[in-house]
Amino acid sequence: TQPDDEETDSECSPNHFKLSIVSVPFRSPQSARVINEPNISPANGCHDITAFIELKVAAGACLTEGQLYDISNPANPRVTHHIYNPLINFWHSASFTWDAKYLIFGDEEGGAAVTHGCNTGTPPGAAWFHERARPEQPVGRFVQDRVQAPEGDVICTTHNYNILPTTDGRYLFASAFYEAGTGMVDFDGVRGRSPGPPLLVGQAASEVGYFDAQDTDGAGEADTWSSYWY
Repeated sequence: TQPDDEETDSECSPNHFKLSIVSVPFRSPQSARVINEPNISPANGCHDITAFIELKVAAGACLTEGQLYDISNPANPRVTHHIYNPLINFWHSASFTWDAKYLIFGDEEGGAAVTHGCNTGTPPGAAWFHERARPEQPVGRFVQDRVQAPEGDVICTTHNYNILPTTDGRYLFASAFYEAGTGMVDFDGVRGRSPGPPLLVGQAASEVGYFDAQDTDGAGEADTWSSYWY
């Protein structure tokens, strides 16, 4: 719906500053209804929220910031942390490591209409790693820097990823990178790193394997939207 020139339709506002908590009765899912809309200001709204049910915590990528929640009362989540990073253009995804010690927040720079787009000279979107116990500053990041021959462009954004459950305790995640296809990233290097100012953060992660669905040598445009370990 497009509002006319003389009035603003609140239903179309991108700045709604809320979450919607939906109750879904298992025996009558058609009776699902919104039971709460907690305010999450100053964030405009959240693109993705991931819950770690056993620990009663959740993390949200809320467009302009990251947020952590106490979901002890799932009908009334409480914001416990607002996380800011001037290097993130658009907070897109949030995930926990399998042991919940670390968080990953994704930057959709290069991938969304509101960002600068791919191959514009702007650094592509990154994955940022945070300690859950001290989430205010990142402990590392991963930036996709694989060159896409023959153009020589770096493509593109860390988009729709999740954490690989492992038997050896390593930290790995699978991600889509649009034109760079699917990648598997080892970020075990975040262990023991101290949080610091975003401008000083090193890589702490590297791509250990990838598959470009269109051209496996890295050329071409796979345009891979989502990639998950399973």
